Amino acid sequence: MTDIIDELMNGGVRKRTAGGIEAIGKRLRCESATVTAIVDVESKGSGVDASGHVKVLFEKHRLYKQLPAGKRAAAVKAGLARKVWIAPKDGGYKEQPNNAAALALLVDAINWCRANGVDESAALKSASYGLGQVMGENYGLCGWPSVQAFVLDMCESEDKHVDAMMGFLVGSGLADEMREKDFDAIARVYNGSGQVKVYGAKMRAAYQKHAGEAPEIKSAVRAAGLRVGSSGYRVEALQKRLNEIGFAVRVDKDFGPTTRNAVMAFQASHGMTVDGVVGPETQAALDVAESQIPEARQNATVDDLRKQGSAIVNTADKQQAVGLFGTVTGGAVAVYKSGALDDVRGTADALQPFIDPLNSLLGLAAQYWWVAAIGGGFAVFWWARSAKQAKLDDYRTGRAV
Repeated sequence: MTDIIDELMNGGVRKRTAGGIEAIGKRLRCESATVTAIVDVESKGSGVDASGHVKVLFEKHRLYKQLPAGKRAAAVKAGLARKVWIAPKDGGYKEQPNNAAALALLVDAINWCRANGVDESAALKSASYGLGQVMGENYGLCGWPSVQAFVLDMCESEDKHVDAMMGFLVGSGLADEMREKDFDAIARVYNGSGQVKVYGAKMRAAYQKHAGEAPEIKSAVRAAGLRVGSSGYRVEALQKRLNEIGFAVRVDKDFGPTTRNAVMAFQASHGMTVDGVVGPETQAALDVAESQIPEARQNATVDDLRKQGSAIVNTADKQQAVGLFGTVTGGAVAVYKSGALDDVRGTADALQPFIDPLNSLLGLAAQYWWVAAIGGGFAVFWWARSAKQAKLDDYRTGRAV
């Protein structure tokens, strides 16, 4: 059996070929110029270093998440894992100044896993590979049966790297977008919500360079409708409407994969063409659709959630009792010293920006117990009440179970 470390270190990765690009385009039923444009923009020119090894980048924070909880501390001590991502400017990748160092770090992680009773796949999933720097943890999305098979193919040729890039897009539901040359949608998934216009424009320019003409979205519905990559007030209205009728999405004015999935679910439930695009037909159906959330759920109360055993409501009840006690007895100082506010963090993450400043304030106010008693007790009571209301709103609209 081929040892994966040997394959990583042997080198000999073949460069990409025009024939390989054409074969991928035919298999996906899209133009080879589309594939080439995506590769040109989304890669750094080569997925192979000067000595013929596949380019990798090891992500310590991903290994931390891949490892069993009981193994994490040892991996951190070994310098192979960390709990949070650290930006390059802050020294997050200082151990990987070049590809040789990155490969060495990956090999160290593989060997550590083998020596510590951990499947080596944890290490392999924690690195990105090749032209598109596709993460090993995305092997299934890209169409590979195992991360080992994925890495072995990345060590074979850049044509396989292109396969991985296109597989990621197809696995993300963008096959139609690739055929339609909808580069804004592709940019939204590959580059994130803040980079759609920049990378969409780059891909259109690259396509024109290779095809000799500007890309055109031939579907009038797709060209004019709301789709992946769209943003603004129309998307916000769509998201609010989806929530109203029971297809829960975050309202953020960004038409990303989650909103697309909600639109597709709506289309499927109404016997429509399922393409994730909101054109005239889908919009008309949305306008007249009735809520699919049961009436009893729409009219639920906090007491209903309490009877169902909601952990958030039960915790918030306790916090309100603490708040009342603090207000009446001057117990805000005790709240501060006991760390009760820490429990509120788990109850309402959305209120986090307000909690830490209050901790500091109560510490300073400890000597003025009567001020802390009134202010701190009321604040705890109010935050706990807000947490219950947020949970109730999410339950009524279908955003929470």
